[in-house]
Amino acid sequence: MDAAVLIAGLSVYLVATVIYLRGAYQVGPLWCWSSFVLPPIALVFYTLYWRRSWRLFTLHTAGLALLAMGVVMFVRANPTALTNTPLSGLQRSFAPASLERPLDSAVNLFADSQSISPFIGRIDGVIGGTIREQKTLIDEVELDSGVLRFKQGAGLFPAKEIAIFLGITEYDVDGSWELTINPTTQPSPIIHVMSYNERTKQVETDVYDGGYWLELTLSDRRLNQLSGFVKLMLPGDQRDFIAGNFESYTSQLRYEDGEVNRFYDSKDTIEYVANLHLETRFQKAVHDVRFLETSYLAKIANPVGQAISELKLSDGSIHTIGLNLFKGEQGWTVDTHSTDDLQVAINTLVAKPPAAGKPSIVSVQTVYQGKDYATLLGKELQVTSKSGSVRVGRLKTIENTQLVLNQKVENGFMDIHVPKRQVEEVLVLN
Repeated sequence: MDAAVLIAGLSVYLVATVIYLRGAYQVGPLWCWSSFVLPPIALVFYTLYWRRSWRLFTLHTAGLALLAMGVVMFVRANPTALTNTPLSGLQRSFAPASLERPLDSAVNLFADSQSISPFIGRIDGVIGGTIREQKTLIDEVELDSGVLRFKQGAGLFPAKEIAIFLGITEYDVDGSWELTINPTTQPSPIIHVMSYNERTKQVETDVYDGGYWLELTLSDRRLNQLSGFVKLMLPGDQRDFIAGNFESYTSQLRYEDGEVNRFYDSKDTIEYVANLHLETRFQKAVHDVRFLETSYLAKIANPVGQAISELKLSDGSIHTIGLNLFKGEQGWTVDTHSTDDLQVAINTLVAKPPAAGKPSIVSVQTVYQGKDYATLLGKELQVTSKSGSVRVGRLKTIENTQLVLNQKVENGFMDIHVPKRQVEEVLVLN
């Protein structure tokens, strides 16, 4: 719509200008050339020859008004088009690109280019902006279970976090992946803006389901990292935004010289170390490992962790065990005593292999085959995504594009969002 009005206004204005210059030349060549060099002289011409030119004046004025209206609509619909150009003042002066719809009259400001430009094109990897009117530098970016998270601070609850629910995994980034959203785009990815309140010890969250500007690119997948660029402008008087180039992790593992950093505190590190221990100690006896619940305490004198896992042995039997871990000189390490009972079971299996027939099952889950998740509300589920990650929790709510699991953590419960399109398997836990 804005382009059509802009083109129509420009066409009418140019036609009126050509007719004017021709008429002015007939009166006197000086009128024509002086108006061409200094357009305001046309007003003098129209005043002196009003009776013969009032119709042309009306057409000229209408074309100019239509052109101005088209420019306003274009800048409001495309606020970043004039960023870092000589015309960037237009978007602040009379069309700040701050409205949820191009011709709304209510003022709903976004961050301006002057605030954003310090973070654009930097080669030092610094990404930042403002969150809740406070200057913020992002420490870590992570793509996990379809959610792109920009975090300031470490730990289970970062000081500040912006989460964009994209519903994609690193496997969807084939070379490069781009997304552009404007305030009129529907549907738009849901965005959560979270900050940890030290006084109340609560996480405060603002939710946006549209009305924002977003430019996002992802590319160059290597190990568990993606390169990217983001420019996000949120609506409101706070003018929150983040911008810059970044490196995004696709898991909570961290690598050094191609090896997993076992000192990094995360659930993925705990599960990696636990899985490596099972593979090394029991080799071919363990055929499959699923982690049901993983937790750790890192901010204590002697950090400890636990990974409750479900193991399928070579005889088909399924065992659920809890592996205890501690953090020592080699980083996170499994306490070998926590797998002694499993060693006994495997020794028995080796000494007395089971007869052919139905395998023994120690614990059983029901595989849910349907897509009507409403029947599972309130039940304890184990959800496996297409990327292989496993989430366990009680199904709290069902949203349009995602399931919300309520998972137990160190100091209570937290919500885990799992995009429906990424669900590979759902187990109903007994």
